[in-house]
Amino acid sequence: MQTPKTSKERVYDILDSCTRSHDVREADFFQASYIADTLHISRSLASQYMNELVGEGLLVKVASRHRGRVRRLPRDGHVRERR
Repeated sequence: MQTPKTSKERVYDILDSCTRSHDVREADFFQASYIADTLHISRSLASQYMNELVGEGLLVKVASRHRGRVRRLPRDGHVRERR
């Protein structure tokens, strides 16, 4: 039986999916609030996981002029395999 994914892994999976299916200029899909609503977790927890993924080099934080927000995308638009 497969071990259930952690919330942090699920955050990564959602960002991976959004990167593949949405234009990166659609900033709302890359916001902690969108991730939080999708996973039914707090926005601060979603943001924490996203920042941890940035620290691990799996995501890149990109400044956005869109309503002063910050969005996070997989580095170079390519998703690295998780270990």
